[in-house]
Amino acid sequence: MRLYLLGIHLAALGSKKARLWVSGRRNWRNKLEAKLDPNRPVILVHASSLGEMEQGLPILQNLRSQLKEHQIVLSFFSPSGYENFSGTELCDVKCYLPIDLPGAAQDFARIVNPDLALFVKYDIWPNHLKALEKLNSILILAPAVFRDNQIYFKRLGATFFRNALHRFHQIFVQNQDSLELLAKIDYQKATLCGDSRFDRAMDNTHKAFSLPIAQSFFDDKICLVAGSTWPKEEELIESLFQARKNLCLIIAPHDVNEANLKRIAKMFSKWGLLRLSQLPQEHQAEKVILVDGIGQLKFLYRYADLALIGGGFGKGIHSTVEAAAYRTPLLFGPNHHKFMEAQELLENGFAIELDARRRLSDSIDELLKLKSAADFETRYKGYLEEKTGASQKIANSIKELLIEGSHG
Repeated sequence: MRLYLLGIHLAALGSKKARLWVSGRRNWRNKLEAKLDPNRPVILVHASSLGEMEQGLPILQNLRSQLKEHQIVLSFFSPSGYENFSGTELCDVKCYLPIDLPGAAQDFARIVNPDLALFVKYDIWPNHLKALEKLNSILILAPAVFRDNQIYFKRLGATFFRNALHRFHQIFVQNQDSLELLAKIDYQKATLCGDSRFDRAMDNTHKAFSLPIAQSFFDDKICLVAGSTWPKEEELIESLFQARKNLCLIIAPHDVNEANLKRIAKMFSKWGLLRLSQLPQEHQAEKVILVDGIGQLKFLYRYADLALIGGGFGKGIHSTVEAAAYRTPLLFGPNHHKFMEAQELLENGFAIELDARRRLSDSIDELLKLKSAADFETRYKGYLEEKTGASQKIANSIKELLIEGSHG
């Protein structure tokens, strides 16, 4: 970790993100002590970044409503979480997690002194866990996913990291495979809970959102919503528009910097393009809406007849959960094998894998055929109902652990 600390300080000379990482931790002890109320008990919730916090958010909401007497300290490792998390009403204190060195971890534990510390998904810091354990904090990891190629399950060199896992009083896992992997290293306090992202995504489907041109834009057309796209998906979609006339498109690129937005706007201009931030009250014959900001894609999926999830021709697909919450048939590229929910969607016939050698138009025909099945909606709804409830289950267990701890 000392080498990492040196590296991040060197990177701060040229990287804004690294500078935020460094400056956000400057004088952290005094800042943290000034924010905390010494007369109220504390729950610590830690997430690596904004993406992980999205998964922890439904749990945080439940904790806030059930444990009002506690002050909630929310810590992040990455600036993407600390700088962009907007749910400040859900926590009393927001801070950076100090570097995982023994002295810093001990000081952090002493200052915060939480009754309970919840680490979201997989951000596991051995020195912080050890320091919190010495103060008798209840340690929870949730909702976690484990794979057999992770260091905890290796034959050599895994003892240090396994010891960190064994410090947790309870680990809530998303799937049966994770449960079985923990059992192999003799961790016996694991519970199957599911994926809290589905709770968050289902909440989004009930929130008010509308487009001023919705009725005329979508009229008599098949709407494809393409989320978190990269150039490969954009090329496939361009070819699709040349082959099919009855489509309209909402496209949300992964990269929303102005240069990339201009590139995409030029690519689709021949079909008429509007930027989401500049929508008129009425439109003429435009068939494409370009999403030029962040935070709205999760609501735009409600307009989709079909959704294409980007990233599958690169390092890995982006989240399918937000689109699936609307019972939308999905398309994505071949790099999806690390994502449990993607496998489930494929197995249930709610999604198909894109093949770069096959026309996207043919894949859409196949997906529309799946969607037309009489039981498609019913099965999809049942699948989503089975996937929800994780955040409530975790919050209830946390409340029980706190009660047991107070009596112990």
